[in-house]
Amino acid sequence: RIKPPRNSQRPVPRVFAVFFFAFSVVVWIFANQAITNSNARCSKYPQCVVYAYRWKLHGEVCPCRILIDIDPAPQTYEDWIHPIDVYNTVQALASSGELRALQLINRQLLELPNELLTCRYLSSINLIYTGIQNIPSWAKKFKYLQILHLEGKLGRQNLRTLPEDLFSDMPWLSTVHVAVHPKLGNFPCLSGAPNLQSVTLAWLLELRTLPPFGDLRHLQTLRLVLMPHLEHLPDLSPLIDLSEFTLLRPIQLCCNGFRGTCDLADNFCVENSASGIPAASCFAGEPFLGSVGTQKMFEKFNASICQKLPSDLLVVPGAPTKQTIEMCDSKPFAQCELPGGGIGICYNTRMQVLSCYGDENYITLRRYQIQMGQRCDPILEKWLGCNE
Repeated sequence: RIKPPRNSQRPVPRVFAVFFFAFSVVVWIFANQAITNSNARCSKYPQCVVYAYRWKLHGEVCPCRILIDIDPAPQTYEDWIHPIDVYNTVQALASSGELRALQLINRQLLELPNELLTCRYLSSINLIYTGIQNIPSWAKKFKYLQILHLEGKLGRQNLRTLPEDLFSDMPWLSTVHVAVHPKLGNFPCLSGAPNLQSVTLAWLLELRTLPPFGDLRHLQTLRLVLMPHLEHLPDLSPLIDLSEFTLLRPIQLCCNGFRGTCDLADNFCVENSASGIPAASCFAGEPFLGSVGTQKMFEKFNASICQKLPSDLLVVPGAPTKQTIEMCDSKPFAQCELPGGGIGICYNTRMQVLSCYGDENYITLRRYQIQMGQRCDPILEKWLGCNE
């Protein structure tokens, strides 16, 4: 007679079961405590959209990871001229050292609080229309920074200088966007950011030269817009991965002889008194600084280099004024009358304040949106073709 196989599995000692149960209870207690603590400290900061859970926190510190405070479409003159000052908020949410991303749009932050220095893993800084006036020397310590977007505000002081060694040790940096800083007179060397993929520089009216591009072999996008004093470019031949190269709006190097022929009568080189741009002078050096690689880059991207715009767009646009803002009365897409005469549209261009603009492109765009079925106000936008 065959005996059934004996069950060789031994029962788990109760002591282990008790241990795992106790361990689970402890984990639950600590997790619940962490969630409760973080929720309590971060609930008063709606700008902190993501925060860490910490069971042990000192004081009232919120372990904020992502801080976003934006107003994408200011409606009034008061909103534009006197935006909410967020210095204390940024200071408080950076004090934990946990911050990874900072995005501010149409908020006031004239300088970075020192507490940001403790956020050693900060990876993204987006400051748009904050009136930022100073980037401290210690900003170079943001070794893990991936995105830096600094956009000034028309009518404000904005940045005048950047630390020369700002990018000296940023191996993870992939995107740099610096725009609307009319008095900025220098731009730091980018050699410490070898993985940089995109550089956009715009509305830098005083910048005359750029640093060498020798170490930027992974750069894919280079946009230079409205830099009237830019006299020449460094050697572009190291940019072997470049897939987009744009030179747009008045830039002296388009006509001062850097490309081969000096034509001071060109629109990009004549004096533009309305924008405070003096006449250019002929480039004294060798065309393309003698670099065959640079010349080939200009030939390759000829379609996006030094293209002319209608003459009325060659004037540097001014800041929205109290008159052009208040005539809109917080009514987007309403018809308005320009101070100098003519019909305009109330529009939030590039997340700026609602103001009266005479740009036909904005009017045409809105008409097209209405034709495509986008919701519209049949009273305010009747002039654009909106019907009930």
